[in-house]
Order: sequence, then structure tokens, then C-alpha cells
Amino acid sequence: MSPEELKAFHQKKRFEEPPKGSKGAGLGLIEMIRKSDEKAEFLITEIDDRLSFFILNIIIHKNL
Repeated sequence: MSPEELKAFHQKKRFEEPPKGSKGAGLGLIEMIRKSDEKAEFLITEIDDRLSFFILNIIIHKNL
């Protein structure tokens, strides 16, 4: 998504009801991706038919 699309998506999600059973990480993940100067990378590795391992890599440069 472009930065403008991410901003619009973030705004839309802020006012929606979270999905049933949600732990509420969605907005925080979107915000981290918005703050990153680089694309987020992810990997999903299937452990078995019921369990997968999810890795999300986001680089945020800290201004000192």
C-alpha cells in the first residue's frame, strides 16, 4: 500500500469494531508500518495443520 492508502486504512480501522476474539494488535501494526521508511517483510511458516509461526520485520529508523 502507498503511504496515503495506509493512512486511509488506519483511519478506517480506528472507527470499526474489532473482530470477535481480537487481541487489538491491528492498529499498532498498521502504525508501525506507517512509521517505517522501508517495506514491512513477513514470513508465515506452517508448523502443523492447526498452527503457524508468523514473523514480521519492520525497520523504524530512530532520529537521534
